Amino acid sequence: MKILGITQRVQIYHPDNERRDCLDQRWWRIAQTLGFIPFPLPNLPNVSPKSFFRPFNISAIIFSGGNSLAFLDENSSDNAFERDTFELNLIEWALESNIPILGVCRGMQIINHYYGGSLKNLKGHTNNRHELEFIGGLSGELSREVNSYHNWGIPKDKLGENLEPLALADDSTVELFHHNSDRVAGMMWHPEREPELNSHDIYIMKKILL
Repeated sequence: MKILGITQRVQIYHPDNERRDCLDQRWWRIAQTLGFIPFPLPNLPNVSPKSFFRPFNISAIIFSGGNSLAFLDENSSDNAFERDTFELNLIEWALESNIPILGVCRGMQIINHYYGGSLKNLKGHTNNRHELEFIGGLSGELSREVNSYHNWGIPKDKLGENLEPLALADDSTVELFHHNSDRVAGMMWHPEREPELNSHDIYIMKKILL
């Protein structure tokens, strides 16, 4: 089976101020459904992904959710500067190696940042569900209700270079995009958090990652 690298959120265990990498167990369900063996990627900001991960023969990478991007709010309680640095290096290595990548929520945000886009603080997108309008041909859907757990979103005019919107929320923020030449895409909702896996989510992920 192929190897699916999945980035991890940083959580701080306060009694010891221990910084822990962790990953939602439900990602294992998605990896198995896609036909991958999941491989959690440690947040190593001072290690070159090119030298560290090459021996593992990673076939695709998911940039998972969790942690605010530190530059958006340096005082946020869930900042993880080491994760920001690591993931930006990881994107660069994946592009150089022609490894397909999918960003989920925060992962979509950092991909947009990598390509020179920016973000906007939003209301009504945290712990909520809302409708999407699909405007691209990736999934073949017209609309769908999705979960929502983010405070920051991407206006259409703030997309990074060569990123094309594929789905919009009702406030016109972008909830699905892909790059017009690189093997890169992002979705703002969390497919792993749905009680039952959505067949359209699996279809989208297969189109991007396989």
